[in-house]
Amino acid sequence: MTMKMKLLCAATCFGVVASVFVGGLMIDRALRHRNAEPINTDEDVAASEPDPKPWIRGHTHVQVATAEDFTEVDTLLVTVLVECTDPGRKVAFRSWGRSATATDSRGKACPLRPANLSMHKAISFIKDSLSAKWGYGTGSVTSDRPRFEMITFSRPAPAATYLDVSLNAKQVGESGTIRFRIPREMWAAN
Repeated sequence: MTMKMKLLCAATCFGVVASVFVGGLMIDRALRHRNAEPINTDEDVAASEPDPKPWIRGHTHVQVATAEDFTEVDTLLVTVLVECTDPGRKVAFRSWGRSATATDSRGKACPLRPANLSMHKAISFIKDSLSAKWGYGTGSVTSDRPRFEMITFSRPAPAATYLDVSLNAKQVGESGTIRFRIPREMWAAN
């Protein structure tokens, strides 16, 4: 491997780690301010809303915390939070890593993508740094231990204005489909 390639790999890995670390800070902010705004209980998020509102079914809350555009690896990394607001209950969460779907505003499907090695390293770093507060991936969600998952999709078309993400509500013990409309501003700002 040439020196130029090594530097490019190192820069890409650093960029992923830095972006995912910033994503962790955004998760922390989202959790601390989760009740500051009125919450939408509809399954479908209206296109006019500035950013995705939490999906709520009883004591189960699901929300998009961040969307990170990794141009160099043609990937959009979406971080989803799962919370349980009832101290006496648990939500059994199963990963959306193989079942989530996404389509951009131009109708282009954005299929799931496997995370590359540098993204795996970054995800491991953020998981380790957040493990005291949050769980990562599949597991029990309680009122004092929410969980988060990072889902990787192919990047939306360059001219896309939003990304519609669909998640199976069965993964959080509910029925139906959880839908979020993520505006371009959310991933373009990161």
